[in-house]
Amino acid sequence: MNSLLPLATESIAGHLQFLANLRYQTVGVMIVMTSLCGLAVLVALVAKGISFFPTTKKSLAPEAPKAPVPPATPAAALADGIPAEIRAVIAAAIHVSLKSPHRILHVEPVQNPQLHAWSVEGRRQIFQSHTFR
Repeated sequence: MNSLLPLATESIAGHLQFLANLRYQTVGVMIVMTSLCGLAVLVALVAKGISFFPTTKKSLAPEAPKAPVPPATPAAALADGIPAEIRAVIAAAIHVSLKSPHRILHVEPVQNPQLHAWSVEGRRQIFQSHTFR
């Protein structure tokens, strides 16, 4: 009988240690679950608080096309045949290209559309870059 007593003591001690570990793990799981529930409630409250403030709603869908509005064309803008929108685009292109203050003195449409203005300008720059002997 003496030989069974140490085994029983080890068994009871092991059982008690298992129960202590089980209680420790159960308390740990409860703390984690309580923390997660608290965070969920906090996120829900923040979401409600954010939705309280008015926001500008931006639709992801494209807006429906509006009825076209005829452009205002003053007589001065069309006197030389160039609309004001085209003049604005030309001024913006010059501003971006030159990156310095500028003043547009004259804009006129191309008289001969068949004329290759870019090739003529390229030739002019090449001839201008050569020095005469």
